[in-house]
Amino acid sequence: MTTNLTPKTQAANPSNSSPLKLVKPGSNSAVKATDKPPETAIVTEKKSFPYRGILIAGGILISLGVISQIPVSNSVRSSGTLEPTRNSRQLIYMKVPGSITEFQIEPGEIVKTGDILALVSTPDLDKEIDEKQVQLQEKHSALENAKEQIPIRENQVEQAELAVESVRNRLTSIQDEVETFSSVNPPPEVKKLAQEIAAIDKKIAGIRSEVESLEKRVEVVGEDISNYEDASNEAGHHLSKKHFHDLLDKQESFRGEIERKLAEVEELEAQISAKKAEIETFEKTQQEKLATLTDELGEKQAAAETARNQLSATQEEVIHLQKVVDTLTINLNKLETKRNENKILRANQAGIVISSNEELVKNKGRKMQENEVVMDIADIETLQVVINAPQADSDIIQMGAKVTVRFKEPGLEPIITEVEKIDQEMIADQSGQKRVLRVRAKMENPGEELRPGAEVHAKINAPKIPLYQKIQRELLKVLNIRKYR
Repeated sequence: MTTNLTPKTQAANPSNSSPLKLVKPGSNSAVKATDKPPETAIVTEKKSFPYRGILIAGGILISLGVISQIPVSNSVRSSGTLEPTRNSRQLIYMKVPGSITEFQIEPGEIVKTGDILALVSTPDLDKEIDEKQVQLQEKHSALENAKEQIPIRENQVEQAELAVESVRNRLTSIQDEVETFSSVNPPPEVKKLAQEIAAIDKKIAGIRSEVESLEKRVEVVGEDISNYEDASNEAGHHLSKKHFHDLLDKQESFRGEIERKLAEVEELEAQISAKKAEIETFEKTQQEKLATLTDELGEKQAAAETARNQLSATQEEVIHLQKVVDTLTINLNKLETKRNENKILRANQAGIVISSNEELVKNKGRKMQENEVVMDIADIETLQVVINAPQADSDIIQMGAKVTVRFKEPGLEPIITEVEKIDQEMIADQSGQKRVLRVRAKMENPGEELRPGAEVHAKINAPKIPLYQKIQRELLKVLNIRKYR
C-alpha cells in the first residue's frame, strides 16, 4: 500500500520523518506503489545549509594561500659571451714611429712571451740615426783638429813666455844701467866717456897751469918793460932798444902762447861738452830703450796671455767636444739599439691575438706614431663571461650570486662561478628593441680550451621568492603587462 503525502499530511507530521515508507521485501504493495505513481500529489523536499562545500572551498583557498607563500628557487637565464678580463689584456704599441711591413700572426692565434708579432720599418728613426752619424763625424773631426792644436798652442805659449823673459832680462839690464849712470860703476860706454872727460879735464888743468905761468911771465916782462921805460925817462939814459924790443917780443910771445893755450882749452872743453852730450845721448837712448822695452814687455806679456788663453780655450774646446762626441756616441748607440729592438714587435705575455683581421689589415703599411696601438693580446687563463640579463630581472641580480655557465660546444662541462661585477647602466641588446643589464663573472680557463667571443648559456641564481611572486613575475614578463600600467 502506497501512502501519498500532501501538504496537509506533511504539516501534520511534526517529526519531519521521511515521506518514504519502508516496505518489506516481497510485499506486493511496494510493487504496486511503484507501478502507479500518484497523479495529483506534489512532493517537496526541504534542503539543508551547504556547510560542507564552504569548508571544502575554504580549505582549498587556505591551501592555495599557504602554497603560494612557499619559497621557490629563482634564477635569471640568459645568453652570454666569453671575453678576456680587463687586467689580462695587453695592448701592443708602436714603440717608435714607423709602419708595419708584415704581421707574423693571425687573429685568434695563441702566442707565447717573446714570439714575433710583426716586422716594423722605421724611416724616421733611420733618418735621425743618419743625422746623428753625420753630426758625430763632424764633431769627431773637430775634436781631432782641436787635439792637434794643443801642442801648437803649448809651443806658442812657451815661445811667448821665452820672449817675455828675454825682454824682461833686457829691460832689467837697461834699468840697471840707467840706475848706475851716477854711480861709481857706470856702464862701459859712459865709463869710457867719463874717463876721457877726466883726462881732458886733467889736460885742461895742466894747460891752465901753463897759462897761469905764462901770464905771470907776461906780468914779469911787462914789469921789466915798464921799469925799462921809467928808467929811460927818468935818467935820460938811452937804453938799448934791442933789449926793449926783445922784451916786447918776449911779452908778445908769451901772450900768443897764452892765446894758443886758451884756444886749446876751449877746444878741450868743447870735447868735454861733446863727451857729456854723448853721455846724455847715451842716457837718453837708454831711457828710450827702457821705455821701448817696457812697452815691448807689455806686448810680449799680452801675447803670452793671449797664447795661454788660446791654449786654455783649445783645451776647453777639446773637453767640450769630447763630451759632445761621447754624448752623440751614447745617443747614437741608443738609437741604433732602439731601432734594432723595435724593428721587430714581440709579445710581452702569453695569450691569444684578439684583434680582428680588419684591424690588422688597417694597421699594415700605414705610418703609425709612437704609442699607437697595433694589436691586442689577452691572457685567456682567466676569462670573464658577460651575461646580458633582461631588464625585467635586473632587480633580483646580486653581487656574489652563483652563476652556472653551460657551453654550446659538446664535451665541455658546465662551470660554476659567481657574479663579480654588475654594470651601472643598461644597454640595448643586439636587436636594439630591449634593454639588458651586463653582468660579469670570472672563470678559470687553465687548459685554454675556451676562447674569447664564444657564446654560452648562463643561469644566475637569485634569492628564493614566494611562489605567487614567481608566478606574478613570469606572467608580467610573458604578458608585458607593465607596458600598459
